[in-house]
Amino acid sequence: MVLRLTLPHGVPEHWENVKNTLSKTTNWTPQSFVAALDANRTSSYKSVKPMTSEERFKGLLNFFQDPANVSGWPSSSELWGGCTFNELPTAKIKGWFFAHTLPFIITKVLDLPSTFPATMDWLVTQEREREQKIELTKKQCCTIVACSFLCALHTTAAPKKKYTNCDGIFISLNRKCPQNLAKLCMLMNYFERCRVGRYLTDTPVTIYRYHSLSPFTMEQWLASDE
Repeated sequence: MVLRLTLPHGVPEHWENVKNTLSKTTNWTPQSFVAALDANRTSSYKSVKPMTSEERFKGLLNFFQDPANVSGWPSSSELWGGCTFNELPTAKIKGWFFAHTLPFIITKVLDLPSTFPATMDWLVTQEREREQKIELTKKQCCTIVACSFLCALHTTAAPKKKYTNCDGIFISLNRKCPQNLAKLCMLMNYFERCRVGRYLTDTPVTIYRYHSLSPFTMEQWLASDE
């Protein structure tokens, strides 16, 4: 089954809020960043008690204050000022991300109307369908991920919440969740590579979703050429 997904600019009031939130700040800081995430988000991760954006995203703020515990980032003269991520002092990584990477992510979100129509096809696994696929360009993939990263996807615009923003990842950092810290680092590195021109092409990417109609063993999956 292919779901017809409503994108942020397909919900006019929400889209105006996203545009205003992302356009009003030019000198980004960790505090203004988490405030923008909180202003954009419409997800089910709302707290039952009132709290500030800095309280809600305290783990994300701590990450930008002390990112030296992250290792294994590739070195490139184009990325992160030519250093590996774990070699950058705290002040430099904050400055680089907020001066270069984050403004790029914002431009991708604000370019959404020129990249997508107001709705798009998405994939939902149903028991009677073995295979589904959709095709996007690499540019479109970057735009969708940027919307998720900045919590701009309107999560009430599609039934059964078959897609998500990244606020769940960010909030989990309050509990020092190592696997989601790795996801955050992966996303930041992806956007930095996109910023310097990698991946931003009209090359099509075909996304498949498979559903097994009967239980397969690992050996059967490995032997499958589908």
